[in-house]
Amino acid sequence: MFAGKRIPVLTVLFFVVVAGFYLWQGITSAYKFYPGLPGYQVQAFDSTPRWAGTRALFLQGINPYSPAGDAIIQTLYFGRPLQPGDKEYTGDQQKFAYPLHVALLYLPTVFTDFSTALIILLISFYLAFIAGVLFWFRRLGFPASKTGQLAGLTLLLTLPEVYVGFQSRQPAIWVWFFIAACFYLMQRGDSTSDVLAGFVLAWSTIKPQNSILVVLYIVLVVYVLERGFRKSFWFLLGFLGTGLALLGITWLILPGWVLDFLNAARDYRGYAGNTGIESVLGANSPAALVVSGIGVLLWVAMIWYTHKPTTLPDRHALMIAYALALQVLIFPTHLYNFIFVIPLLLLTLKWVWEKRAVRWNGVTLVVLILLFLTLYFAYLYWLGILSEGFGGTIGNLMSTIRRWLPGSVYHFTITAILLGPALLWATLREQRAEQTV
Repeated sequence: MFAGKRIPVLTVLFFVVVAGFYLWQGITSAYKFYPGLPGYQVQAFDSTPRWAGTRALFLQGINPYSPAGDAIIQTLYFGRPLQPGDKEYTGDQQKFAYPLHVALLYLPTVFTDFSTALIILLISFYLAFIAGVLFWFRRLGFPASKTGQLAGLTLLLTLPEVYVGFQSRQPAIWVWFFIAACFYLMQRGDSTSDVLAGFVLAWSTIKPQNSILVVLYIVLVVYVLERGFRKSFWFLLGFLGTGLALLGITWLILPGWVLDFLNAARDYRGYAGNTGIESVLGANSPAALVVSGIGVLLWVAMIWYTHKPTTLPDRHALMIAYALALQVLIFPTHLYNFIFVIPLLLLTLKWVWEKRAVRWNGVTLVVLILLFLTLYFAYLYWLGILSEGFGGTIGNLMSTIRRWLPGSVYHFTITAILLGPALLWATLREQRAEQTV
C-alpha cells in the first residue's frame, strides 16, 4: 500500500501520535482536577462510576445499584451526592447502569488510588483498541502490508472520537476489543477458536447497547441458522458457558443484581442523553424514530437478502459492521461511539482500494461521497477540542472556523447508516457484472 522507504517516517508518526495524543495527555489527565458541582473539583471520567461502584461493592459491601451506591459514585464524580436543584449543573446522573460482570474487569484497579487506576485503565484501553484494529485488519485482509497496517492504525488513532474515548476512559473500548476478537476467531473454524469466540462475545455484553445487535447476528444468523447446532456446539458452549459462569459468579457476589440492573437500565434512558439520530433530528422527535426504524429495517433486509447461499465477499463483515454503526444511531450515544463505525469505514476503504485501477462509475461515486462525509463529520470535532484546549486567540480562531464549516459531528450517524446499503449495492452490482461477462 505504501512504499517500503516510508516505514521509518510512519513509525515516527505513529509514536508521535501515541505519545502526544494518548500517553502524555492521558497520564497528565489522570492527575487533573475538573470542575464538579459549585465548590468542588473532581476527577470525572466515564470509568469513574464503574470504578467507584466496584470499589464500594468489594471493599465496603455496598450494592452499587442502590441509593448508597449512587451517593458514593456521585460524590467521586461531582463532589457530593446529587440533589434536585443540581440539574442546571449536571446533565447526567452518573449511576452504575452496567451489568455487574463489568465490575470483574475493574476489580484489579480498586486496590490502588484513583489516579493510578486511571493510568492502568488508559493503558488497558489503548492496548484493547490497537488489538481490536489489528483483528479487523487480519480478518479483512486489509491493509495487506505491514506498512499499510501501521499507516491505517495511525490514521485511526487520529480520529478525535478515539481521542475522546481514551481521555474519558470509556469502557466501550473493551467492547470494541471483545467483538473484534470474536469476529477474528469465528472464521478460523476449529473448536478451540470457536470456544474462545463464544467466550469473548459473552464478555462484550458488559455494555449491551454497544453489542446486542452483533451478539444476535453472530449467535442466531452465523452459527445457529447457517452452521447449525452441531457445527456450532463449541461456540455455543463458550458463549453460553461463559454467560452462565459470569451470571453465577456475580449472583454469588450480589444476589438479585439482575433486577437492580434492569431498573438502572430503565432509568438510564432518562438521563444518558440522545441517541445518535436524536442528536441530529431532535430528542424524542418523530423523525428520529422514523429514521431509527428505517435503519433497523435496512439491516434486517440486508441480512435477509444476503442470507441465501452466496459468494458475496465479506458478507458477515458487512452485516456486523453495519450493526455496530446502527447501534450508534438507535441507542443513547456519545462521540466516542464512533469507534464502532470504524469497521464500516475499513470495508469501504478496502473496496475503494481494490477498485483503484478500475474505471469508476456512479455507484462508486456515491460510496466515495458517503465515505468522505463520514470522515469529514468525524474529524470536524477536532476544532471543538482544539478551541477548548488552546483558548485565547487560537481557540477563537478554531471556533470561528468551526462556525464557518457546515454540518455537525453527529451527522456521521446518517452518512454511515447510508454507507452500508450503498456498499452492499455496489458490491452486488459489481458481482452481477462479472457474472455476465
